Amino acid sequence: MKYAPKTASKLKKEAASLGLKKNKKPTKPREQLITIIESSRQIKREIGHATILLFGPSGSGKSSTINHVFNQNHNFATTSDEYSATRNITEYNITNDYPIYDVKDVSLGVIDSPGLSDTAGLQQDACNLVAIKHFFRENVFPNLIFVVVNAGDARFDGTNSHLSNS
Repeated sequence: MKYAPKTASKLKKEAASLGLKKNKKPTKPREQLITIIESSRQIKREIGHATILLFGPSGSGKSSTINHVFNQNHNFATTSDEYSATRNITEYNITNDYPIYDVKDVSLGVIDSPGLSDTAGLQQDACNLVAIKHFFRENVFPNLIFVVVNAGDARFDGTNSHLSNS
């Protein structure tokens, strides 16, 4: 396995060695990986690091999802069944090898954000959204945004559903 290219020059060199051209569709996993990294570089995302933002209402399981993704014996993110546990935006990072793409030391950041629609009200929701916007102004914009919801949450139905009506 090889490292993923971490600079634009190394990325271009590997793309050339694989024979990748703009009109050629990648067929092998490593070719697909290099194509994805190049498209991320073109829109000013960091090469060699992917970021996922978890977004959704309080109590939907964003922090629990992080603990599951990192699959560790202890919890990274604080969780609670009784109150909103996440008050600050936090990025958790993990580095893994992916043999299917013939790559090692790929860095993934999963960002836990404070929930919306909790008991603190709409003003706190607005503060949380501004904090998320500020976080990405100072950091790299996420590659993916996952909206995490609890399928049985009644807050998504009816006239009081601020999240689904916005």
